[in-house]
Amino acid sequence: MEKESRDSQSPLVPQPPKMGEYLSGTQEHSVLPEGPLALPKLPPPRVKWRRIAGVLLFGLLSGGIAGAGAIAFYVFTPIDPAGAEKEFIIEPGTRVVEVTAALEREGFVRNGLAFATLLRFQGREADVKAGTFILSPAMTSRRISDILTAQAPPERDLRTTVPEGFTVVETAERLAESGAVESASIFLDAVVRISPYDFLAQCAAALGSASCEVPVRTLEGYLFPDTYRFRKQATPNEIVAKFLENFDRQFSPQLRSEAAASGRSLSDIVTMASLVEREAKFDADRPIIAGILFKRLEIGMPLQVDATVLYAKSEGGLVTLPMRDLTLEDLQIDSLYNTYRVAGLPPGPIASPGLKSLLAALRPEPSLYLFYLHAPDGTTVYSRTLQEHNAAKDRYLR
Repeated sequence: MEKESRDSQSPLVPQPPKMGEYLSGTQEHSVLPEGPLALPKLPPPRVKWRRIAGVLLFGLLSGGIAGAGAIAFYVFTPIDPAGAEKEFIIEPGTRVVEVTAALEREGFVRNGLAFATLLRFQGREADVKAGTFILSPAMTSRRISDILTAQAPPERDLRTTVPEGFTVVETAERLAESGAVESASIFLDAVVRISPYDFLAQCAAALGSASCEVPVRTLEGYLFPDTYRFRKQATPNEIVAKFLENFDRQFSPQLRSEAAASGRSLSDIVTMASLVEREAKFDADRPIIAGILFKRLEIGMPLQVDATVLYAKSEGGLVTLPMRDLTLEDLQIDSLYNTYRVAGLPPGPIASPGLKSLLAALRPEPSLYLFYLHAPDGTTVYSRTLQEHNAAKDRYLR
């Protein structure tokens, strides 16, 4: 009884709050008991450091000072201070673990799991937005976290699809329709500063330099067909850079080395691929038609490709439906692109070929055929001799 009485009369000894409560700012200092043993009141830490302090505390608990130092290095130090900006796309419904893995895979963060841990300590896991973001390896993980979890989601980019076989002019019109450029003419008349890719003859003199200047109209055949995301009224430089980066990625350096080993120039391969793109109706026909056209070149026979006449007739512009019906007069058009009059390949591509046509031109299929035509149902009819070809014309086209 005496012991109980002494305890009940003893002053309550206050227990100091845990260090983590000070660092995170969750301890309510105003309710600390007053008295000789009370801890001094501390001002609340600045809000912007609370989350970072939590991350550093995690490092202290899991690995001591070295762990905290490693996490501080991760949070405040970019992967590559000279890294270039690139697009990073988060589709709606993408899980955070998929986002952080993609960030690591694309070289924006050192470790996806560590970035996920940062988001968790910041309380931002649920705040990651879907959209198209501009990120860079020069950004710290903390900065990337700020961008991906911004209160206002980024403005949605415009989706623009450029089909295989489009010309530069048709591409410009499609970009204008989607709102990616102000007008087709502004895009077509632009002179862009681009990386000096080895597949562009226009940049041959600039190889080894930082960039070269090229008129957009001279890039026929190299604006790779695909679906792109552009910001509204992007600059011609931004747009052309995406097209050429895609061409470089799709028709890879390995494929370009294969082209060099074939004995044909890269320009000839791309030009032939553009003819195949406009002539072939089905994928299975592409390498056969490429083989026929290369055989005609080898024996000195004119290519006689209708698509080149249409290109000459429209002067590389838009081809209207009435223009597609070629006349005997059309076959006499005085143009280097008219392969009925001029032997050999045209001076350059007549459209942007897709990868399948590029591969067909790179790996043409040998055959006994020298002629072909398209039946009304789209079927390609092949012939070995002119006599067979004329008979096929009588059967399918008259």
